Parts: sequence; structure tokens; C-alpha cells
Amino acid sequence: MRAQVRAFNTSQDDGEVRLVNGGIPATGTGIERTEAFVEGGPGRLDVGQSCGESARLRPQTPAYAAITAAFAWAFARVFFEIMRGAPVRPAPDEAARAVGQELADRCHYPPTGP
Repeated sequence: MRAQVRAFNTSQDDGEVRLVNGGIPATGTGIERTEAFVEGGPGRLDVGQSCGESARLRPQTPAYAAITAAFAWAFARVFFEIMRGAPVRPAPDEAARAVGQELADRCHYPPTGP
């Protein structure tokens, strides 16, 4: 195993690491040299999401945990209840109300920094 790690550490093509762990190469050069991740390759979407081409950073708010919990609950509810014929609309509406209530309860998280 040490020999393998040493080989990857000295390799000029970190795309080889992908063959072992399935991950995206750590460098732009590695991405360019790995057929799966070049433009038009099957892994290009993964590169785009990881490098900010399509992914978005989470909102910078202390309410992030409440927002995540509310919408995770709504998604789970929709997923399981829609299978039984329940309407979709109430779950995200309730999540939005829960987030609104969290913000109101916390005075919309006023700034506390300098």
C-alpha cells in the first residue's frame, strides 16, 4: 500500500487516483488528462458541480440549519406521501412557513459582528 501511495504522490497524472477511489482528480491538469472528466465526458457534471460551474454555496446565515431541517423534512414528506397520492404543495409551503417563523423568532438574525 505504501508503494501505491508513493506512486500516486509522485505521479504526474493524478487522474490515476480516480481509478482507485472513484473521485475527481485533485488538479486541473489531472482533470484534463482523465478522459471521464474532460469536456463532454461522463464525469464532467461532477467536475462542474465541484468547481462552481453549477453548484451554489450554502447561504451565509445562522438560519442555515433551520432552513435545511425544514426543507429536508418537506422533501421526505413529499417523497413518502406523494407515493400514497398526497398533494405535493402543502409540504414545501409548511417548510417555508417554518423558515419564516424561525426568522421572525430570531429577529431575522441581526448582525452581531463588528
